[in-house]
Amino acid sequence: MAVSVEKMAKSWIWHFSPDYIHFIVGKQDISTTMQMFGQIKAVRVYAVTQVVDPFWASCNNRKTLGQDRIFEEYVVESGFGNNIWIELTGEHLVRALKSSQQASDVAMRLTKKEGLPVLALSITNTSRTGNCAFLSQDIPVRPLKWQEAEDLKQPVMMDYQVHILLPPLTDVRTIAERMRPLGNHITVSANMAGDFLLKVETDAVRVETTFSGLVNPELGINSAITAVIKHLEVG
Repeated sequence: MAVSVEKMAKSWIWHFSPDYIHFIVGKQDISTTMQMFGQIKAVRVYAVTQVVDPFWASCNNRKTLGQDRIFEEYVVESGFGNNIWIELTGEHLVRALKSSQQASDVAMRLTKKEGLPVLALSITNTSRTGNCAFLSQDIPVRPLKWQEAEDLKQPVMMDYQVHILLPPLTDVRTIAERMRPLGNHITVSANMAGDFLLKVETDAVRVETTFSGLVNPELGINSAITAVIKHLEVG
């Protein structure tokens, strides 16, 4: 997800609340540019299914993790009702996350180093010899004051007319790239019958591609997660 939105804006806002991580990607003036608001359930339920050696448990544990949460343990403490807002650079975050893709364990802490606030990632990997390899990544951040955080309000959106799970994005990208030389605009549309349409139309040519049989999930976090899992199982 972070890689997908990296190019939208240089600076990102993360809001850590007691139960969720909220993120805002985009410039401040929502009337003139695109913004993305999102949230992820913070605490994740897991089960250890294999421990090869207790001494190297952090390297060798294999965990079965939930689909909708990203942390095994999560604690937020602040003087603002246990809410923390930080501004960081998306490029720095993506670089740190890429280095932890194959990690067996990642710990994240908001701290200070040499008097400057950083989001510190402690990453544990397993080397080719089976030993633990440890890596630290420090992402510079700027904590937001309460007054600044108060201005970050998610916009009120109109009721959704269509909600649909997209086809594989690699397929969509391939088709869009083939359509791009044919016209200046590509029309994107969808309906509640599971159809997703890409179309380019000019005075000289009309080309369209339709993906059918897609999932129209019910709105709501739990319903959407269930629909995504079923969609992945079918795919």
